Amino acid sequence: MEHDQIKAFTDIVKYGSISAAASNTYTSQSYLSHKLLTLEQELNATLITRGKGIRKIELTTHGIEFLRLVNQYHATWNEMLQIGKSQDRMHLSVGAVHGINAYTFRDIYRDYVMKHPEMRLNIYTYHSRDLYEKVASRENDLAYIYNAINYTDIIVTPVFKEQFCLISKADSPYYDGIMPNELSAKDEIYIRYNKEYEIWHDQFWSGNHYVVRISSTNSAAYLMDDKNRWAIANISTAKILEKQYAIKINTLGNQPPFLTCYLIEHKIPLASRIEAIEIFKKQIYEYIRQLEDIEII
Repeated sequence: MEHDQIKAFTDIVKYGSISAAASNTYTSQSYLSHKLLTLEQELNATLITRGKGIRKIELTTHGIEFLRLVNQYHATWNEMLQIGKSQDRMHLSVGAVHGINAYTFRDIYRDYVMKHPEMRLNIYTYHSRDLYEKVASRENDLAYIYNAINYTDIIVTPVFKEQFCLISKADSPYYDGIMPNELSAKDEIYIRYNKEYEIWHDQFWSGNHYVVRISSTNSAAYLMDDKNRWAIANISTAKILEKQYAIKINTLGNQPPFLTCYLIEHKIPLASRIEAIEIFKKQIYEYIRQLEDIEII
């Protein structure tokens, strides 16, 4: 088994098809197809389902298992490369979605670095699906997300939950206890959180009738150039924005489901990171116990 065979397989999985992988890696489709075929022959197993009408690759059972082993191999290889480097310091890689990194955990990271000078902390911001892949490959030791997904080799643990609220310009006509059906979709700055929230949201504002859809709550503050504009945000983020911008917070008469933050971690963490992982997790719990708008699960 050769490295370029494994790389061809992982590139095809990453980009979703042989043609897309060839385009993004500046190789030919025939080259990737040949490497995949020789790899399957050597393993005596079919890794990817082939057939007419299949635009995006589908992994077989063997393919899923092989990908898991490849991810473990890469993580172990990277760990071996770190031997002898900065042996006097522990390393930890933490990922989170933007809202958690930028708002909820923004003080945690600062305090953690101050309390643990022996630690080399790496912080990453990705979308939820990317974070699952990063943890699965052990590129990230821990990650905090808003979506619970069944994923091979990953433990998903609810950590805390918080309510949503309405945010708008300080001079908006909105008030505490306002009902969703009193809010016009044409004035909405739509922020996506998770499937539970979307189900609730679409009861009142279905279809693409919003002003704009964004992935970062911070952007909402810049887009509220009209007193009728509004957005729904989690309370911890909203309170930080309230201090920074001329916006106000109102309660909703019909509340969305609580927004739950989940911790995801690999079932078999890197041995060299276990102590650092436990220290960080303990500090997270100590910190969120002090936040009045967040409820530990």
